[in-house]
Amino acid sequence: MERSLMSRPPRASRTAAVLSLPLLLAACGGTSAPSAAEESAAPSPLFSTLALPSSGQTYAVLNMCSGKGLDVQNASTANGASVMQWDYQGGTNQQWTLQATDSGYFKLVARHSGKALEVYGWATANGSRVGQWGYGGGTNQQWKLEDVGNGFYELIPRHAANMRLDVRGASLSNGAQVQIYSDNNTCAQRWKLQPTTQTSAPPPTSTPAPTPVRIMPLGDSITDGYNIPGGYRTGLFQKLSAAGLPFDFVGSLLNGPAALPDRDHEGHSGWRIDEIAAQVNTWLDQQQPATTLLMIGTNDIIQNRDPANAPKRLGALLDQMSARRPNMLILVATLPPLAEAGQNRWVGQYNAALPEVVRSRAAQGQKVTLVDVNAALNVADLADGVHPNSTGYSKLANVWYQALRSTPGALSP
Repeated sequence: MERSLMSRPPRASRTAAVLSLPLLLAACGGTSAPSAAEESAAPSPLFSTLALPSSGQTYAVLNMCSGKGLDVQNASTANGASVMQWDYQGGTNQQWTLQATDSGYFKLVARHSGKALEVYGWATANGSRVGQWGYGGGTNQQWKLEDVGNGFYELIPRHAANMRLDVRGASLSNGAQVQIYSDNNTCAQRWKLQPTTQTSAPPPTSTPAPTPVRIMPLGDSITDGYNIPGGYRTGLFQKLSAAGLPFDFVGSLLNGPAALPDRDHEGHSGWRIDEIAAQVNTWLDQQQPATTLLMIGTNDIIQNRDPANAPKRLGALLDQMSARRPNMLILVATLPPLAEAGQNRWVGQYNAALPEVVRSRAAQGQKVTLVDVNAALNVADLADGVHPNSTGYSKLANVWYQALRSTPGALSP
């Protein structure tokens, strides 16, 4: 049988492999493995039924510590549904079809939903959550199976080769969160792929292509991409595309590099809040965005145009936009830092006022959410003391991407 798996060096014998298990399992609550003598006296059903994982086969993915299976919470079919462990009961939300991608990697597709196991947002930190999402070819949705012997495997996310699929705290309980964690050679990170009677994922139902969500990047020269054409929009486009998310940037302006096929935006260099307010109704009527990424106010400070009342002007702009398109979601960004100390103090005051500006509008029913851009950047991320450099724009792209993925309705057309 052809197999694309990464294997650790082979053991000298099956007995040697069995003798290594007590130390491993001791790390997971003291569970002891059978002795070599017991293994010889009573042949293990593990070895009599073991089949090598192969593309197209559907499996229950069972944790070595707990014996529980990977489970999509509440059998949800939605993007973003959490994956946990639960007693295996044969539900299709506990069955995963292994499908080869390339270079020895696989996607694991939940049988009930057709969605793939992924690490949210390409996260690489210990404790980062996993869940299901429509497969878009992202490396955070591709897994290497490393054979560790005795029918168990470690599952390694392609985007973070030092991480392993892991049960949080080596828990033995139903509902324990599944995450990624750095390789620690414990049973919390070892999984048995038990074949089910299903040999392939069910055929997909015939559904219309999803409608892309119309996203308007709205603001000043930072949205335009001053210094670096496309600015954060290039990285954001790449992240959304890699995740397989249908979207369409909209706006009356058009610029960006070849790496940014969708170059529409409303980033107006040098503009203040009042200048955006004077034109925004026309743009909203023409472009009809479902979600707007709003970052504005820097020029109010740089041009010293009554910066103390800039938060009030922003609130009025939100009122205006929400009245024009009541169902539109507005993600409102704090301002990035400025290198000049006096101006940066105004940035701090402006940003400190934004939570209440946004909270009070949300309490009135407006669809507004605050996105903290400032916390992600520092003055070292600025090219000229005002506009981000390539690192800064990359950070902005990641902040916007995380906000779109985590805000309910942000990616709904």
